[in-house]
Amino acid sequence: MDYFKQRRAFRQFKLAVKKLTVNQASLYRELLDYANDSGLLDASFRLQNEYIMSITGIKSVDGLSTARNALVQQGLITYIKGKKNEDTPIYQIMPLSPDGRPETKKQNRTRKKTEQNAEQNAEQNAVQPAEQNAEQYFTGTDLNMTDTNHHDDDPGTPVVPDDQATKDRTRVFELWEQSFGGFMAPLIQEELRDWLKTFPADLVVEAIRRAVGNQAKWSYANAILQDWDQKKIYTVDGVKKADAMFNVGRFNKRGASQKPKTSQPPWADPNYVAPKAKPADEETKRRLAEQIAQFKKQEETKS
Repeated sequence: MDYFKQRRAFRQFKLAVKKLTVNQASLYRELLDYANDSGLLDASFRLQNEYIMSITGIKSVDGLSTARNALVQQGLITYIKGKKNEDTPIYQIMPLSPDGRPETKKQNRTRKKTEQNAEQNAEQNAVQPAEQNAEQYFTGTDLNMTDTNHHDDDPGTPVVPDDQATKDRTRVFELWEQSFGGFMAPLIQEELRDWLKTFPADLVVEAIRRAVGNQAKWSYANAILQDWDQKKIYTVDGVKKADAMFNVGRFNKRGASQKPKTSQPPWADPNYVAPKAKPADEETKRRLAEQIAQFKKQEETKS
């Protein structure tokens, strides 16, 4: 099981499959981190309730039990109850598919087989360079003149030195406190750590600044980061390009909705049909006759 892929799938689970409480999300993250640190992502492991409560911030055994049962029902973990004063409870992380849903047994078998094949290929490839180096030493011939330097080009899992990672985390945490104020809950700290494993610090900072610019809270910045992650935008240049495309699309949409207005009168239209005149009533005819008679009388007086 790949740790970073599992974390991304878990974010997708919370976004598209099922919303979790703070206790449920915190419990899952700590179990996943413990399994990864212990090399037990694909195996079961034992943890005491007291230890879990201390690292998750869950304040009661009942709260832990409720959160744990919810994760089991959602298929995120398995759990075997321990015996009091004898056995410690047993946990295991269940793999998630990229869309955030728990893997079926068939998907799980296929994934494990693929990972085993990849490990075997890696071991075979590790032996070959050693043999080549030995032959090169004795013959003085460079057997491979091509550049074989390989870099992890997955922008979603940036690798930075520990000291730089600490500086980035401090920078982001301080900016969060300055921007949103108040107490930074453990869950928010975990979210920020997750994003710093996915994005360079500059992008996390940019998301926070955009939230502040819109007079919004951390949830707004969190939504921005989720959007970038879904669109696989992991660089500053990628964000700039996405912004430019968004602005162009908005301009075109606005231009299409605003049709030019004309001051052309209706009668100038080639298809214009004049309305039919209404017949005059008797009163109108009488007034018109009086006006004509008066007009003629005035003309006769002038002459």
